[in-house]
Amino acid sequence: MTGFALGRKLFGGMIAASALWLLPTAGWAYTAEQQQACMGDAFSLCGSEIPDVQRTTACMVRKQAQLSPGCRIYFRPQPQEVSERPRRQHRPYRQRLSEDD
Repeated sequence: MTGFALGRKLFGGMIAASALWLLPTAGWAYTAEQQQACMGDAFSLCGSEIPDVQRTTACMVRKQAQLSPGCRIYFRPQPQEVSERPRRQHRPYRQRLSEDD
């Protein structure tokens, strides 16, 4: 492998890793598995956006439906936390007044 080809692969890997890091669902560090799962999609779907990390990330988000299943799972929104305490049920104001009489 020539030095140019090796450098290009390393650069592409860094771009794909950076794209994963900047995802809207980020807040967690990417893993080697996440990078491996999405690198091919980054090149095939968004190769024209590389090396611009923000444009590559935006492209992958736009093309989320076209991502491979292995990569798509990392683009799912984070589940919202459920409150431990249930919301209190409020009675209508008029009903409370009539019960107080």
